[in-house]
Amino acid sequence: MAIPIRAPAFRDDVRRWGIAAAVYARVMPRLQRLLSFQLFVVHARPLDPNAPISVLPPDCRVDVLDAQALLRHAANPALEMSPSFVAEALARGALCFGYLERDALVSYVWIGVNPTAIASGLWVEFASNDSYAYKAFTLPSHRGRRLQQHLSNASDRHLTALGYRYNIDYVDTHNLASIAADRAHGNRAIGYAGFLRGCGRIEPFHSPGVAARGFRFFTPPTSKSERRA
Repeated sequence: MAIPIRAPAFRDDVRRWGIAAAVYARVMPRLQRLLSFQLFVVHARPLDPNAPISVLPPDCRVDVLDAQALLRHAANPALEMSPSFVAEALARGALCFGYLERDALVSYVWIGVNPTAIASGLWVEFASNDSYAYKAFTLPSHRGRRLQQHLSNASDRHLTALGYRYNIDYVDTHNLASIAADRAHGNRAIGYAGFLRGCGRIEPFHSPGVAARGFRFFTPPTSKSERRA
């Protein structure tokens, strides 16, 4: 399997991550495509009930968005959030925290508190006092302003008031920059999880630490009579 390596970018990654990690980041995506599997590191972060209350510019605010507001914003294709996605997420009890500038949504993050669909035929489940942050998005014109940090602060205060204690997320093991950013934000690895695809089936797998935490990928039953293990 030939692996093209652009020398300047590779040297930069070696300086930043070390040679083993730089090679891994190039080999792993190709190996996953070849063998039809995905592998993630799973992180847990304690939610902070005392997260700072952000001081925002005039005409800006952070809100938990209700269905009416979300459907209105979903009409803007630049936000990459369709009305059907909004309806399905709300039906599962998910919350959306949005950063608004003069009532225009410019950044948001969705927080799952129940089992959540993540891909075709695949769901993620986690402990009842954990939350799961997903689908974080900021308009290109507003990136680099740390708007997601304001959303994180607001969501931590809101969720801890409801009894949630940790946020769970997962990152491709070869996505070194995202792993570093996650850990800089207080996330700690609890193990690994992933899934194999083949012959029309999806087979999830999890390390013991992840399973003990109540996190898992799963495929839902194909009929109402079936029950999840």
